[in-house]
Amino acid sequence: MYERNMSGGLETVAQLSWSNPNRLLVHICDAPCHGQEYHEFQGTANDNYVYGDPKNRELSKLMFNIKRLGITYCKIPLNGTTNKMFEEFTFVFGSISEIHVSDPRCLIRHIIDKTSSIIQSNIESTISFYRNSNKQIKSYTLFSKEPDWNSLETYDVNVTEIIPPTKIDDLFHPLSMSKTNGQIKIAPYPFAKGSLRFAFYGQYCSDDSPFVDVVFKELASADPKSNTFIVYQEHLEMQAIAQFLAEQFNAEQQYLFRNFIPILYADADLVQQKTDPLKIYQVERRMHQEWRKWNNNSGGVSLSEYSTILQAFSHWTYHITSGRLMVVDLQGVKVDRAYLLTDPALHCNDLLRFRETRTNLSIKGMRQFFRTHVCSDVCAKLNLPMSNTGSNSILFSRSHSLSCNATTKTSDDFNLKTTEENNFETIDKNQLETTENFELC
Repeated sequence: MYERNMSGGLETVAQLSWSNPNRLLVHICDAPCHGQEYHEFQGTANDNYVYGDPKNRELSKLMFNIKRLGITYCKIPLNGTTNKMFEEFTFVFGSISEIHVSDPRCLIRHIIDKTSSIIQSNIESTISFYRNSNKQIKSYTLFSKEPDWNSLETYDVNVTEIIPPTKIDDLFHPLSMSKTNGQIKIAPYPFAKGSLRFAFYGQYCSDDSPFVDVVFKELASADPKSNTFIVYQEHLEMQAIAQFLAEQFNAEQQYLFRNFIPILYADADLVQQKTDPLKIYQVERRMHQEWRKWNNNSGGVSLSEYSTILQAFSHWTYHITSGRLMVVDLQGVKVDRAYLLTDPALHCNDLLRFRETRTNLSIKGMRQFFRTHVCSDVCAKLNLPMSNTGSNSILFSRSHSLSCNATTKTSDDFNLKTTEENNFETIDKNQLETTENFELC
């Protein structure tokens, strides 16, 4: 930043399009800014504008504009003439870190190290925020009986649909959305509660189509920060991604198995009441069969309904995305030799992806899956290798007995939220009997 126009430089910083949440300003300077209060020089010999910026821009206001953007401010002073200036800046801005550079040839390396440190700190702060946030659950009384729909009010809603991804690379970027209108009727009380959501009976129509029976899902947390549109949007994105990967998996299955069992994810949209925008729901067609859960997001596996196909699907999603993503928390119903699933969790190697959902345990979650996963003939037929999880190159071998208790939280600091099930048990690989009956080609 050029000392003769430091105010202009700070003004420009606040006007930049800071799209990334990790924001760093590195101020390299060898002289203070204009204004007698910012340096020890006397007279106009070293400062032609001893009364401050010639355009009358207030440095305190400029600093506040930078601070409100969540920018981390670092300084690299090249001499002691800037000491007084940074004392004044610190009084207004708060903490300003110094990057110590003894050798100019190492400048870039020091800046990279500082940037990495800030990103890691922000990730840990985000995780800490969610871990310590209000964990209270909304107060609802469960009521299993379906209401009389003729007696319920009809609400106009804005409908948000996710445009499905078309290639693997799309999975690692925010998906596009489309908007339309619709109408809903919703039961006054939920009929069920999961680890993250309440489920309500409902009816829904869009584009003047007839009402159909649906389920409306509302997030259970009472924390307003956990009920924003972006949180619902990320859950919807995860379902669209799982749906895309399931379609790819089915295409591969049909060439391997004579009577393959498809995995289908329910179509889902978001609806938001026009008269009360805080009322947001994920809407899906109603599933009338018995609800089951085959695995969760922390390595838990159900033995009562063990499925080699579904376990292989989670393994396959890790493999097909080159270890960058894994679909877990497989739950739903089994109908006519098909699995109809919903509400997945995704582990992504980018911790900031799906961070609002609090279920992305990243590499740690993938490790939890492989600690309890027993590769079957399905995995072998799919040519799925025993996996390593990135830089640590940890190979997960099959042990004779694998602990698989879903209520046990991972010991890693990155565990944000696990979905709990009480009927997940200890796995012995000799007792694994799949519920599917299929033949390898």
